[in-house]
Amino acid sequence: MTFGYAQSMPKFLLIVIVLAALGVGGFLGYQAYVKNAGSGPAAVSSGPPGPKPGDPVLTSEYTPDAVMRAVAGHRKKEEQDAEAAQYVGQWLPPEGWTGPVQIITDESGGKAYRMQFTAQGLLTNEFWVVAVVPDGRQFYNGFEPAERNTMTFGGRIDKVEVIPPNTYKPVPDYRIVVKDAWVMSIVGR
Repeated sequence: MTFGYAQSMPKFLLIVIVLAALGVGGFLGYQAYVKNAGSGPAAVSSGPPGPKPGDPVLTSEYTPDAVMRAVAGHRKKEEQDAEAAQYVGQWLPPEGWTGPVQIITDESGGKAYRMQFTAQGLLTNEFWVVAVVPDGRQFYNGFEPAERNTMTFGGRIDKVEVIPPNTYKPVPDYRIVVKDAWVMSIVGR
């Protein structure tokens, strides 16, 4: 009887040592996690995103559909171009714009995220916003948006276009191009 007890003792001791080691490792891992909680990958960029002091910045009431309706609301191409010129060079509001990513393409100098929006008052009731994130700019917490994600982004309006109908497309296309964009948040990763 003593022999069986003495033989099982090393197994029992081994199990206790393994469990203690796992407990200590788990505790230390948890402490490291708590210490670093909330710190994602460091953002590296080709320069600080956003407007410099004195740059024109839109206020929050200028949503994508408000800008597009203001431009497309004019009947003549010259009037549309004049209205669009007021927005070119303006930075998006500090909270950015939010939209669903439909198509992602590589563009010269960056990656373009195309988002489709709706706006009443347009002939097609829809328009596109293209946010171009420059090469070398890191993404939100190191994650890059994918198609079907909803992203919030900042940037500078480069173009607001009403592309007239043609032989192949009997209705106009509407588009806002945002350059120097950066991703502020992503939903749906």
